[in-house]
Amino acid sequence: MSFVYFAMASAFAVFVFWFPSMVKSLDQASLQLTGLISMIPYIAAPAGMIWIGRRSDLKLERRWHIAVCIIVAAAALLLTTLLPVSLVSLVLLQVVFAGAINGAAAVFWTVPTAYLPAATAAGGIALISSIGQLGNFFSPALLGWIKTETGSLSHGIWIMTVLLCVAAVVLLASFPQRLIQERRQARP
Repeated sequence: MSFVYFAMASAFAVFVFWFPSMVKSLDQASLQLTGLISMIPYIAAPAGMIWIGRRSDLKLERRWHIAVCIIVAAAALLLTTLLPVSLVSLVLLQVVFAGAINGAAAVFWTVPTAYLPAATAAGGIALISSIGQLGNFFSPALLGWIKTETGSLSHGIWIMTVLLCVAAVVLLASFPQRLIQERRQARP
């Protein structure tokens, strides 16, 4: 779970730190306009959280909701490097990314609480969070270094895309649905 959260935090930090630079490089707008354009995905993010969270609750399914959201976020990131990007397409892709990664985060914390025994859940959640938050530190620095060395963010975004895809596979492989349900039923 720490690795999955690390991947999600890493990708989100890339979005937070580098999206305004991507907007600025496309539009050459003033800082104020760049800031206004950059806030659009943040308006969409709560909608993704609510929609994915409610859908997950209605279906009583967590793992696939998280994994699919992670893959959708990875695809949105990847498409920012592969498509001929205009300001409109960049903003739309980042809206999709923000909605998906925040939707995954909204559902994510239901898995450790359902999987971990009650006696160790608090410590486990603290460990997952602590390790996962290291992604917020490492990924912006890694992308900055890659951009300095190559002159482009594309290679760093490709790394984040692969990291997200591996995280989705790790989540599905490491936490079978039957184990989560067994733990949930065993809880008092």
